[in-house]
Amino acid sequence: MPINALISTKDESDYYSLKKLDTGNARLYKEIDLYGNDAISACEIKLETKTINDILISTGYIEKIKFLKTDVESMDMPILNASLDVIKKNKPIIFFECHIADAYKKEQVVTFLSFIKKSQ
Repeated sequence: MPINALISTKDESDYYSLKKLDTGNARLYKEIDLYGNDAISACEIKLETKTINDILISTGYIEKIKFLKTDVESMDMPILNASLDVIKKNKPIIFFECHIADAYKKEQVVTFLSFIKKSQ
């Protein structure tokens, strides 16, 4: 069952600018004015954002998570912190990216790692 939503820290609908790339991938821009020429030919679309918890509940997989991988370009910590209920319930193996720039957002990393330590 395909889910047409962006993974986020909250459920909402909002407008984004979408630019299809020659590689078959696409880029989404929230504030297109910040990207100059890179965002030329992007079109505006309305998308829903959903949390991992809500996606898993809606698909019926909420109690079957054994492995959780994120790669969401500097949003891994906020998204994982918004998914603590699923992580606590399932205790999956977690694979995530943490860019050097993310490490400066110490409160997000500390919140997540503290939760993991308490859950063991």
